[in-house]
Amino acid sequence: MKFEVVVTDEDRLKFADLSGDINPLHVDAEYASKSSFKRCILHGAFGSGLLSRMAGMYLPGKKCLLVDIKMKFISPIFTPSTLIVSGDIKREDPNGGLVEVKILDKSTGKLLTEGSYSFLYHETKEKEKKSTTIQHNPLQKNNDVILVTGASGGLGQSLLSNLGEKAIGVSTSNSKNCITLDNYRELRDLEVFKNIKAIVHCASPSPDNIALSTLEDPENAIKRHISRPLEDVIALSKLLIKNGTDGSQLIIIGSSISSPGRHKWSMPLYSLSKSLVPNLTKILALELSRSNRKIIGVTYEMLDGGMNSNLSNIHKRINSDRMLRGELTSMKEASLQVKWILENPSYLISGSVIDCRGAAIP
Repeated sequence: MKFEVVVTDEDRLKFADLSGDINPLHVDAEYASKSSFKRCILHGAFGSGLLSRMAGMYLPGKKCLLVDIKMKFISPIFTPSTLIVSGDIKREDPNGGLVEVKILDKSTGKLLTEGSYSFLYHETKEKEKKSTTIQHNPLQKNNDVILVTGASGGLGQSLLSNLGEKAIGVSTSNSKNCITLDNYRELRDLEVFKNIKAIVHCASPSPDNIALSTLEDPENAIKRHISRPLEDVIALSKLLIKNGTDGSQLIIIGSSISSPGRHKWSMPLYSLSKSLVPNLTKILALELSRSNRKIIGVTYEMLDGGMNSNLSNIHKRINSDRMLRGELTSMKEASLQVKWILENPSYLISGSVIDCRGAAIP
């Protein structure tokens, strides 16, 4: 995604007035002429505004809530000038993503600024019209259905492919062949699903890399990574009790990121979120058993694809070396393990947390 912006001397002075940064290097031509730049330069923070425009108007647009902006000022920007602002999504999931941005001088092609920003999708009180286009009509195929949450992700897409027509994808982001909702708690209100054979809960908050001691808004961070994921599982359990078939099951996806290892707790909130899976599985196993329903947790090591698509070759090699087969687990292999679990009719499996890490070295 690209857009152009013409920045004039007047824009530079207006920004100085608006921001309160009236450093003479920005506003006093005589002073600037004696500096190494010889001319007034544009505020670096003006570039932050261009990243904000990219986020709020283009990538991802309307539903964007900026989390952070990182910038590196390569060369000064002089006015007047025409800038080209280009953005590229490097990571995206139902909760948010990461965009890398470059600002270049149109006339020379020179790189002036580079940066990135993380974003979330904010919720609105007024419901937007959701896209419900799917490969098959759930109103017609509502017997013994398998609901797959987080269906726009790598594992979710692979499950839909391997499970066939019985599987119906659900996502909180617009995605082809998925029912789109604001949150998974809304599934309780969809009366169409009367005979649910299973729910595979692949959805989870996107990973973070913010140390707990540096969180600027702990309340919202905890709500996003801990409270809401817990509410989702509770809502799905209620849905299974209400509309599940006899012996139906809920599968929730865990990760080795919840255990000590070489990751050095680099994604603390994501780790805490996934650490809920083992105990939540055991607690709900008791409660669901009263209605002859089951719950199973499944733990994976790093999967090849999805949110890990942008891993560098070095990081892929490091993690591949930890696997006994010397390769990352594919999405297809991971989804086949879920399919294998779904085909197990025994009630004895309920409450189990199945380690599908392939005996990976910690």
